[in-house]
Amino acid sequence: MSHQLDGLEGYVVAGQAVRLADMYDGMVLTSMAGYPLTIQLDPFRVNNVSISAERNLLFMNGVKHNFEEYPNPIVPWIGKSMLDVLFETNNRRNGDLSSFMALIDASPDLKDQLQTPTGTVKATTLFVPTNDALSSISTLNQSLLADPTFFERFLLNHVVTGNFARSCWWLIPTGTVVSDTELRLESQAGYVLELNIGSVVIINGTSTIIQEDIFSEQGIIHVVDKALPLPWR
Repeated sequence: MSHQLDGLEGYVVAGQAVRLADMYDGMVLTSMAGYPLTIQLDPFRVNNVSISAERNLLFMNGVKHNFEEYPNPIVPWIGKSMLDVLFETNNRRNGDLSSFMALIDASPDLKDQLQTPTGTVKATTLFVPTNDALSSISTLNQSLLADPTFFERFLLNHVVTGNFARSCWWLIPTGTVVSDTELRLESQAGYVLELNIGSVVIINGTSTIIQEDIFSEQGIIHVVDKALPLPWR
């Protein structure tokens, strides 16, 4: 699987040939993009989208179930940039991501990266601190945000190149997988983010992912309860 987040990967389940007879009501499959596909029967639906076209088309390497048209709302993030999805998520969370969104707005390069159409940039994973997380960072770091170099590095320490959805970390071929419970990523600021994977995911021993796998066409958003400070501060 490429790190480029292709919308078509939201429709493909790897490693399984799932026929209609194999499915049960409430069954959850994971697409190659890491997006959950929930099966409903009678009538046959996926993520509450009816599949009324051909089903159970058998091939030597798998099974195909056809939709009547594409794109289809089975993958609701098709056509939405990361900024579009971040705006929607902020609204659903009653505005508690607005502080980080304001920082993005003040960084033209990052803002452009997060709204550039898919296919022209590599997929991106964004760790977004809540308003409380940003308000609790140290006074020193808050004052340093006025420094343009520190500001950009601070922002980019929350950005990783590649599609790192929690639900499909096991599919990542080139990510630095330390063990079954640890993943080591490099932020776009050049610093290491060590993710400890358990019932919750903790980054660098302090920050916890509190909302995971928010999909956009460009990549993945995870909401975190603490900002990811630069290690040399």
